[in-house]
Amino acid sequence: MLFQEDSIIKKDPIKNNTPFTVTEISLIIKQYIESSFQNIEIKGEVSGIKIASSGHIYFSLKDENAVLNAICWRYIATKLPIQLEDGMEIICEGNISTYPGRSNYQIIIKNIKLAGEGILLAKLEEIRKKLTIEGIFDEKYKKRLPKIPQKIAIVTSLQGAVIRDIIHRLKDRFPIKTLVWDVIVQGNEAAGYIVEAIEGLNNLPKNISSPDIIIVARGGGSIEDLWPFNEEIVVRAVFNSTIPIISAIGHETDTTLIDLVADKRAPTPTAAAELITPDKSQIIDKLNKFKITLNNILPNLINYKSTLLKSLLTNLSSTTNYFENLRNKFKNFNVLLDVKFNSLYKLYNLKLTSLKLSSLNLHRLIITNQDKLSNSVWRINELYKNKLNKMSDNLLSNKKLLISYNHKNILKRGFSLIRDYKNNKLIKSCNELKKDKLIKIELYDGIIHGQLKSVQNKKNRALLEDKTKIKTQNKLPFSLE
Repeated sequence: MLFQEDSIIKKDPIKNNTPFTVTEISLIIKQYIESSFQNIEIKGEVSGIKIASSGHIYFSLKDENAVLNAICWRYIATKLPIQLEDGMEIICEGNISTYPGRSNYQIIIKNIKLAGEGILLAKLEEIRKKLTIEGIFDEKYKKRLPKIPQKIAIVTSLQGAVIRDIIHRLKDRFPIKTLVWDVIVQGNEAAGYIVEAIEGLNNLPKNISSPDIIIVARGGGSIEDLWPFNEEIVVRAVFNSTIPIISAIGHETDTTLIDLVADKRAPTPTAAAELITPDKSQIIDKLNKFKITLNNILPNLINYKSTLLKSLLTNLSSTTNYFENLRNKFKNFNVLLDVKFNSLYKLYNLKLTSLKLSSLNLHRLIITNQDKLSNSVWRINELYKNKLNKMSDNLLSNKKLLISYNHKNILKRGFSLIRDYKNNKLIKSCNELKKDKLIKIELYDGIIHGQLKSVQNKKNRALLEDKTKIKTQNKLPFSLE
């Protein structure tokens, strides 16, 4: 009891039969209540907030069974540490006051603080702001997920339905090698277990292959149930992971801080399984379609490449003959040069022999003939060098000419080849063409398929030029002249 029994004013009905007046009893009640409920704390849910023009705040504080009016004067309202909202659970500190004129009572607020989920929401916002400033949630740090992972790891509890749902969905869509790290997902110790799992998967022994993706999952729940996934140590562990992480916490409407830092967020654990795996039935359909397309394209491609190869072999054969002729000419030139050199050598050798007959002029003649011989050798070398350079220039010129005769290079200069669309035969004359014939036009960078609109040769050109021009509709792609 908060009342002191000896402090209650009583009237003795025998000595004094005068009844209380309404004012008297109201004042007595006011005195008792206001003196007994000073500086108390009351917990409840905020409802019906009204802010007067004077700045005073009026609202109701309620629970399941009762409602209490609350008043916060302007000078207190400006100092409140939180912004009041309907539905917020708070603890009000103040005094109970009564208003005799209406026989009601209310709490006059001195201070307000959050209670229950409100405390957690405030803490959540504090952590979110801190990590946002650090840039932990920035998109530039998000890692790309592999299209078809070879191995995945799941961090969750083995006791719940979450792990069964994920495994079942993986088997249905695309079976993948899976590693499960069992953790508790609720309570004060859960955050430590989750951090240990993430760091452990990033530092597995060398004899165990690392997963390509980590899924951190649990089912839905209240903010208290999901709180481990808002803990700063868990958020930082996800951020520091070198392995991409998908968060699959609660339901689609549940959002935790791990969802903001994860490389990908799945609305549900089952959705996470679908996110990382392709649908094997769709893959099979795509492969079948590709097979059909390949069977349609491959024969034409083989024929085209075969024709191209034959053309290249023909050109190679003529080029080989040309270079063989050059080689023979060079060989003949070497033989001729050897003969010329031997002849000169013999000539000077004879002169030297004759000079030996004269003993007096022998030294002088030797020196003179050595100079002549050196000059002759120099001239022969120069002749050989010039001839060789000339032949090299001719060889280079013929090589460039050969390259320019390649039909691909000729096509690059604006020319084109016209072939019959059905048999791929090269068309050399207008007489081989007729209206509506299907043809292929080969340009340097591709092939155009078309249908002839008209054919004009030299015989009917003059007649055609004298005729009046006729406007036509539905023009075909081109005409051949």
